Amino acid sequence: MSKGQLSTDLLRDYVQSSRVEWLATNGQGAYAMGTAAGANTRRYHGLLVAPFGDGGERHVLLPRVEEEVYISGRWVELGTCQYPGLATPRGFELLSNFWATPEPLWTWTVEGVTITKRVALLESPDGVQLTYDASEACPLRVRVFTATRGYHSLGTGPDTPLEFAMTGAAWQSVGVWYHDIEYLEELDRGFPFREDLWCAGVFHGSTGAVFTASLGAVGTARTLSGADVFLSRVNGRLTLMAGYPWFTDWGRDTFIAMPGLLIATGRLAEAKQIFAGFLQHRSQGLLPNRFSDAGQEPEFNTADATLWAFEAAQHLWAAGETEWVESVFYPIGREIIEWHERGTLFQIGMDPADGLLYCGNEQTQLTWMDARSDGRPMTPRHGKPVEVNALWYNALRLMAGWAERLGDDGRRMKYAGLADWVGRSFVSTYWSDGGMCLLDCPGSSEIRPNQILAVSLTHSLLEPARRRELLLTVRLHLVTPFGLRTLSPQDPAYQGRYQGTPAERDAAYHQGTVWPWLAAPFALAWEREFCEPFPFPELESELARGCLSQIAEIYDGDPPHNPCGAPAQAWSMAALLMLRTYQHSRPS
Repeated sequence: MSKGQLSTDLLRDYVQSSRVEWLATNGQGAYAMGTAAGANTRRYHGLLVAPFGDGGERHVLLPRVEEEVYISGRWVELGTCQYPGLATPRGFELLSNFWATPEPLWTWTVEGVTITKRVALLESPDGVQLTYDASEACPLRVRVFTATRGYHSLGTGPDTPLEFAMTGAAWQSVGVWYHDIEYLEELDRGFPFREDLWCAGVFHGSTGAVFTASLGAVGTARTLSGADVFLSRVNGRLTLMAGYPWFTDWGRDTFIAMPGLLIATGRLAEAKQIFAGFLQHRSQGLLPNRFSDAGQEPEFNTADATLWAFEAAQHLWAAGETEWVESVFYPIGREIIEWHERGTLFQIGMDPADGLLYCGNEQTQLTWMDARSDGRPMTPRHGKPVEVNALWYNALRLMAGWAERLGDDGRRMKYAGLADWVGRSFVSTYWSDGGMCLLDCPGSSEIRPNQILAVSLTHSLLEPARRRELLLTVRLHLVTPFGLRTLSPQDPAYQGRYQGTPAERDAAYHQGTVWPWLAAPFALAWEREFCEPFPFPELESELARGCLSQIAEIYDGDPPHNPCGAPAQAWSMAALLMLRTYQHSRPS
């Protein structure tokens, strides 16, 4: 991954450096996140955001500190904070270097003296350490700001559960409010963006010191960056966080991201542990759609997450985990298929007329295109979405193959027969000769990317000529340098910018917005069919902008395709890793 070093000119331009983010985690549910400029621009930013209180919801505990050094007879401020119409102090004007990985590291230059600050997270218990060094020893003051609020909210009282320490320094209690601190990304997103923060006190020491804030005794240092930030243990479960800063772990995202983040990188034991956490929480043949970080019961409103688990299991099989698939996943897979045949939660079940899966109603959103506003789905796709049935067919074919390997001839014949039936129904239901593509849902006319799964999963549903037509249609209408659009620009409902109020953004979320995770299935299908790569090289360059060493959740559908949504998304990063895998696996 890119080390994320930035130029001095960029760092000292507040407009630019305040939009460059960094992210680190401790693998236990806590994270630190902010900007290269040093100012927090999101309510989710902070030096320590960690599970706290009943249910373990993440809380902003240490939003920020401000440092001053005494050089040449004066105190020089190194911090930065946004207030109405003003960024002050202006420590960003003294920055000379910043690295996002392997640990966030700032360098300031003040009258020939170089000062550095390094951030390291702690585990067991959660905490953070800030290490200050300088080319010449000088007095140092660290002003400590506290909060104890859920990370989705603003506003806090003066109490804090944290314990503070700084080597070789004296503590001076202050107890004063700093008013009207602004988070400009929240302003842009149409959310409350201003709060007051409590300054608990100031440490007086010198460079060479280590500042610690912790939920108890000082824990062990563990700072993860890059692709590793998504692997986390939450409420005792090893899992993949869907994205930062506001997503928790989602079943769909987990099983889409798992092949790239874990299996392709050889982390098979972790993949199996994560599988175990989802499998043990299954209900009526469905795996959880989402776990909240407030400790509530998992949600199951998904028609596709469970079916994505079959494809992830096949990746484990291909990586050599045949015994695990046969002994652990296959028996549960039988149960899942049986529930889908007879029908399960949210009106998810097999249509006895054609073998295809049906799901939901006008009030539900059970696919990955799940945005809602005012209680209604923004992209209604109830009925028989194309990718749900591509996944259903793929699951049946995989189960037939595993049954054959196990000598389970009765089920092999059953699953193969069902797959044959579904395959015939699929082509007659979805293929559009006029559009040279697959319909998104029966009776629809939109050109959407969901059809790509019919030719990218382990088992394809189309014969070669139609596969090529589909890929060329998708390339013409949907492919961008950063992934696939969710709707053709030629569609009257297309929205090329993800902006505005929360409701306006929800309306654009799947109506043209680009999703990087779709780059991987498209590239795989393209290479299979045309025997040439489709590499999406611009995704590599994204590691050096936005949130450094990360890939954003979404991008605008229109050029220049600005990054939007969550600045660090698991399945986006997984897509990049899978693209690298495809390139490395090609014969020279």
